[in-house]
Amino acid sequence: MLHQLVGYLPGEVALPDNMTGSQFLGWMRRLRASANGGLYAGRLLDRFDLNPEAVIATMSKGTRQKLALVAAFAHDPAVMILDEPTSGLDPVMQQTFIQWIREENLRGKTIFLSTHQFTEVERTCHRVGILKQGSLSLVDSIDHLRRKSRQVFEVSLGESRDLGFLADPDLDVALVNNRTATITVNGPVIHLIQKLSSLPVVSIREITQDLEEVFMEIYQHDEEETE
Repeated sequence: MLHQLVGYLPGEVALPDNMTGSQFLGWMRRLRASANGGLYAGRLLDRFDLNPEAVIATMSKGTRQKLALVAAFAHDPAVMILDEPTSGLDPVMQQTFIQWIREENLRGKTIFLSTHQFTEVERTCHRVGILKQGSLSLVDSIDHLRRKSRQVFEVSLGESRDLGFLADPDLDVALVNNRTATITVNGPVIHLIQKLSSLPVVSIREITQDLEEVFMEIYQHDEEETE
């Protein structure tokens, strides 16, 4: 029963080299006693543009990864566990995979994804868990993580000015030139507004942090607290 409810793709894929892809998929279907008759497996084969007739030993790394994906989830499980699922896939197949994951989630499936690819997490996941030294150090939504991160702004002036006076305990100023600076706000944004109120500001643009930047910020903060 558990085999029918859960699909698992390991990070290190090991497949029987002496079988064809079709033989391996048939063996997995019999092992699970899958009730869908391979219909979902056929849809996945089409989705990932995979011809399973070749002998596995002759398949490329990307093709073997696609076969492993199909084999792991051909029984249309309610819970999906994936470890580095796009390893070996080309950019087109990575995009196909991300779109498929989104659709499966909309169908109501629970999906656990372990990856070092931050773009995959941002494009597919609602909640993030950060592992550090084998322990789960944080669990939060992506939106909340971004809201907790520091705000970064690019400020441009209409004339040359000495921007050094913007330095403040709550502001990290990186000068681009004598008219433009990138400013990281560590406290309330009002501190930045007050500093800029007397300047001829032409534009101010918020620079959105991606998940990798948020992750590194949290990681470094944790290390500072343990020192």
